[in-house]
Amino acid sequence: MEDRVGAYWLGARLGDRSVEGYDDEGARYVLTAWSNDGHGAEALGRVRSVHVARVREVSGGHLVCDHVEGLSLRTAAPLPEDHLYLLAAALATALAALHGAGAGHGALSPDTVLLTADGPMLVAPAPSGDPADDLRNWARVLAFAAGGPERLPPALAHLADAAMNHDPALRPAATRLLISLLDQPQTQAGRLPPPRPIADPALGERAERLHATLGRGDQELSPEIFLRLVGVAPDGRDQRLRVPLRALTTGRSPGRATAIERLVEEYGEAGLLTTADGETAIAHGGLLRAWPRLREWLDEERGGLAYTGGWRRRRPRGRAAGGGTGAVSR
Repeated sequence: MEDRVGAYWLGARLGDRSVEGYDDEGARYVLTAWSNDGHGAEALGRVRSVHVARVREVSGGHLVCDHVEGLSLRTAAPLPEDHLYLLAAALATALAALHGAGAGHGALSPDTVLLTADGPMLVAPAPSGDPADDLRNWARVLAFAAGGPERLPPALAHLADAAMNHDPALRPAATRLLISLLDQPQTQAGRLPPPRPIADPALGERAERLHATLGRGDQELSPEIFLRLVGVAPDGRDQRLRVPLRALTTGRSPGRATAIERLVEEYGEAGLLTTADGETAIAHGGLLRAWPRLREWLDEERGGLAYTGGWRRRRPRGRAAGGGTGAVSR
């Protein structure tokens, strides 16, 4: 995986089609593979709904949407009966907004429904979104949320059967479904919260939390590790480097070398560094922009990065750190 897609620095993968991304200021987004050169993205960009993640643009063959913190329905199901009505109404509201803007979702499933603090949210649309298919998938998602179609309450089962009609032309529109649902008193019972607290910190927040737990000596040692793992790409942007672990410890006292190895392990356990085949690298290119502290370190040592292709630790006698480097490309 490369460090960037278009203007966005890549973080962790979010399923088969999506990955988190960070802009140059460190703001967090979700990038979803988009295969038809932006066709349909304009309509998605017009959608304004509290139950649909906002679409920003198409960049580098990916649809860029606001990041949403939530728990997938696939993980949260099955839901209690009273929550099923709230879910049904929220998803019908989302589809009505999409279809009203001339768009479709095209990938409605338990994986693309997130339960958030603000209610259910649709994420990761697909390029070929057909409203009739969305309605059929709405019924399938409800059945999954219930633990099986036989577990749907009668009123929802009736609407789900209509949305599953073998003739797409006979399936009720999303607005029709929503009107029918609003006639049910169960849909007025409040909001559908996530089933448990959600912990989904951005890369920078994860890094800063770990950094705050370190002793002063380890905090002072951390920039030497991270800066050694960053070089400058041909286009002038920062890029991750693979560096032999021994290159980080060469010339150090035994105690200092042990501290570096321990820090590399701690950052690795937090998913911020990765070590394989004796080489260490920053786990995600997105960390270069998502962690303000690392951005500051890089800005302070920009000249050293450009000169060496990787940071050269300044020593009193001017000895350069040993070991080779290689750009990370995955």
